[in-house]
Amino acid sequence: MLASTEQAYAYVGGSPTNGTDPSGQCGPLCDQIIELVTKLFEGGGEETVARVVEASGDESLAKAIEGTSEATADTTLVLNGADLGKVTDLQINVTQKGLDLIQKHLSRPELDDALSDPANQAMIGRLKSALGSSSSCKISGADANFYLHEISEYTLMNEGLSYPVAHQAALDKYAVSTFSLFHPDVIQELSVWFNEKYFHFWGLQK
Repeated sequence: MLASTEQAYAYVGGSPTNGTDPSGQCGPLCDQIIELVTKLFEGGGEETVARVVEASGDESLAKAIEGTSEATADTTLVLNGADLGKVTDLQINVTQKGLDLIQKHLSRPELDDALSDPANQAMIGRLKSALGSSSSCKISGADANFYLHEISEYTLMNEGLSYPVAHQAALDKYAVSTFSLFHPDVIQELSVWFNEKYFHFWGLQK
């Protein structure tokens, strides 16, 4: 877990919605672990899990990764196909408790006040609108992906995983990519916050 004085999004140049740079300023050890994790997601198997443990000294990290590695062999997924992973055609129950948990998660000091990020705020706004005055309601698509992803990420970080590892593990748990976490209406409304890959994924014009 990153200290509050560190930049939680350094590995993506300070912009989690616009880039993926696994090396960042993580250092040789972190680069080694990330390389091993990447191989594991590509089908590295038990030997790679063992090497993750050896490199990191963290068996819980390897177990968390091992448990999600079978979700997808291609973590980039297919652009312009709006692949929503495991929530495709499903409706997910959203509750006030879950919404509160997401806001608590995004308020973590180590996430550099991600709660104030306009894209996250827009997605939370959609969840609030869907929930209305009810104690629970059904959501689908990008709304469901965002909701489930943030709750999963919250749980993994509470178990001791750093943000980068928890983020990737949460993506793979539901077989999705970062592009699917934000609703196309949000992407269009906040176009300056999203790169062309998000527009391509949803078949939108920038």
